Amino acid sequence: MQLAEPYRTLLGHLRHEIGHWYEPTGFPEIVDTWLPLTYALNAVNRSMGKADLYPFYLAPAVLGKLRFVHDAVTGPGG
Repeated sequence: MQLAEPYRTLLGHLRHEIGHWYEPTGFPEIVDTWLPLTYALNAVNRSMGKADLYPFYLAPAVLGKLRFVHDAVTGPGG
């Protein structure tokens, strides 16, 4: 079945499902878990000659925006 969603991959689905269970586990812990997961899944895909599942770089400015949203949802220090 084609969903016409180029980033609706296994990783995209995982990211979506994590949102259902999201709790204020602390922003650094979320980033420290997410980044190694994306690197590992990209490495698996590359080893099979496929494109990255998560072809994005989270620049410091992007992390700052994500931190802002995290704090808005959970409160500062959440």
